[in-house]
Amino acid sequence: MFDVSYEDGTWEGLGVIPGEVVRFQNQPDLKIPHIGWNRLDFVNGSSLLADVPAGSFFYFGHSYYVVPSDETVIVARSEHRDTVRRHGSTR
Repeated sequence: MFDVSYEDGTWEGLGVIPGEVVRFQNQPDLKIPHIGWNRLDFVNGSSLLADVPAGSFFYFGHSYYVVPSDETVIVARSEHRDTVRRHGSTR
């Protein structure tokens, strides 16, 4: 969906959303790939998430994240950390 991806090389994307897909940088406290439950924080309203309660958890399995050229296209964010244990939830 984005202009370019750096997943195992450099690849031209569809260009539907201006921006790029980049790999998480290696850090001592950051597991890559990220696999687990994280809470979404809604940024901009979207009919896609209209029926999703605030603070809902979603399951992730990835090593990359998107960096849109225009941040107004972002509808939700999640932090790549051990959010489930930190928030004391097992959902």
